[in-house]
Amino acid sequence: MGRLGGVGALGKVVVLWAAVGVLLAGPARAIDRGGIPAEHQRPLLTAAEEQAWLAQQLQASPHYQMWLQRPPEAPLPPAQPVKQAGASPAIAVPLAPPSAFPAPKAKRVYGYLPYWTKKTAIIPWGTVTQVSWFSAGIGESGAITSLANWNTADSKAFIQLAHSKGAQVTLTFTQFSTAAISKILATPDSRKTAVDNIVATVIAGGGDGCNIDFEGMAKADRDKMNAFTQLLTETFAQKLPGADVTLATPAVDWSDAWDYQFLAEHSDGLMIMAYAMHWGGSNPGPQLPMKADKPWTHKTLQWIVNDYLTWGKASNKGKFIVGLPLYGMTWPSASAQPGAAKLANAKSVFFSAAQDLAAKSGGWLWDAASESPYLAVNQAGTWMQTWCDNLKSFENRLNYLGQQDLPMGLWALGYSDGDPAVAAAIETWQNSGAVVPADPGPEPGPEPKPDAGAAELAEPQPDAGATPDSGAPADGAQPADLGAVSDLSPAVDSQPAADAAVAKDADTIWFYDDADPAGDAAAKDAPASLDAAPLDGAKPAASDGAAGGADAAAQDLAAGAEVDPLADQSVATDPGPGGGSAVNAAAVKPAGGCQAAAAVPQGWWTLLVAASLVWRRRRSR
Repeated sequence: MGRLGGVGALGKVVVLWAAVGVLLAGPARAIDRGGIPAEHQRPLLTAAEEQAWLAQQLQASPHYQMWLQRPPEAPLPPAQPVKQAGASPAIAVPLAPPSAFPAPKAKRVYGYLPYWTKKTAIIPWGTVTQVSWFSAGIGESGAITSLANWNTADSKAFIQLAHSKGAQVTLTFTQFSTAAISKILATPDSRKTAVDNIVATVIAGGGDGCNIDFEGMAKADRDKMNAFTQLLTETFAQKLPGADVTLATPAVDWSDAWDYQFLAEHSDGLMIMAYAMHWGGSNPGPQLPMKADKPWTHKTLQWIVNDYLTWGKASNKGKFIVGLPLYGMTWPSASAQPGAAKLANAKSVFFSAAQDLAAKSGGWLWDAASESPYLAVNQAGTWMQTWCDNLKSFENRLNYLGQQDLPMGLWALGYSDGDPAVAAAIETWQNSGAVVPADPGPEPGPEPKPDAGAAELAEPQPDAGATPDSGAPADGAQPADLGAVSDLSPAVDSQPAADAAVAKDADTIWFYDDADPAGDAAAKDAPASLDAAPLDGAKPAASDGAAGGADAAAQDLAAGAEVDPLADQSVATDPGPGGGSAVNAAAVKPAGGCQAAAAVPQGWWTLLVAASLVWRRRRSR
């Protein structure tokens, strides 16, 4: 049941409070780095606290949630370069060298493109400078474990189109297991193996560089990640001069695992995932607040930028690509008021679908505390809160990036359905550094409306005509109409027969649905090592190590999390992984009691960790 399972009830209380007393009497533990403002100091986490923090970070990541539920792929072809250190990979000539591109645009716009949406996503070619194809997998041995339809006729045609529009196409490589990341980075040989495979894969497919999306990295691997990044950049410079090398980095690095300054200086940029301040398992709230006021966390867009300038140095600001969210979340909520508690985990909604929902439900409400729009609709007696940017809030955030002279990123291309107003705002910002907001005045919005838009907020219903393997309607049946909130992605591209089996309705691939068990089951059923076992084509598969470590903790958290009662309420609403505190991360425990005690501190151990972290947070204020 827990670390104190063999102690009687009275003994547990004595041991717990004795330990808490020691923590209360001692100094708050923090990394001692002079000249760093208190709000940007990093706490010194124990191993258990770091594990809990990384697990919750992963659970909040829309990249990870999207990756879990991607369509399955065929096994890697025999020609795929999978090598060990010392061998020389065969490198093909790229389709078009970077020197052939038209003159670069005024400001950088970096967008992720989930590969299965490439035929339906409307790409803002007039503004985008890099499209990052999401995503190939890399395993713990450094082998490429999945290709995401890279190096195919479709991907090469897309690259040729992008080049004709003056944009580069990079390939994202993902790994979401702390243990697997550690093995990739472990030694000079393991790093060289991974780097050689990455470079060979990018060039063989005619790409222009890569984005490394390693999430859940431990602090112990900080210096090894530096060495890996330096080697990666140097190898690309030798094999593909002009290639673009970026890394996806967290909005908040509470475990101090990322050396922002070194990584910025040895790459072409850090794509800051400045979103998920609130996520499926948190209480309702904005993805990226503009300013801090109650009841929200102080982790805002300004805080994130200042944190990177503090730790990464202002001299590198041109490499801090601030990723903005083109998605939102809808929560069943205790009330219509901002700061209300969730009644269940949220589901995601695209930017474009959220705007349609707002129009149907009477218009956006405005939360002045975070400078964010939201909707509150009473559906059959339950308040549904939707938090997503609208044009006004998106333009405000663009203006801030312009004031700070920072490049921008997008998660993800296609989520705004090519909204002309959004594209025009980006183009204006790109050329002048400022956008005139469509409505510069206050926007209180209408009162929350009962029952308006109920159909759009309805829970998704299973498609009775769908077969369990293909997700396609059987006997001519039509897919169920799931409404604006559940219809989260464009239709999946047609796949070759070998990867046609999709375990979910092809029109409703959830990219962020904590309530959906399919992703959890897929991760648990995945082979332990895809170096030895190819993708089975029947369900989404996890990369090396995904069945254990931080991933296992994340799967437990996905079951439904509750905040530990010892955490004070001001901390309990802090969103954690995107912008939260270690208190909230370590205080989270799976609903249902005693699961995976080794993965996430629980029971009395959870109370002890939470109490110690609450004290540290209070002492640091």
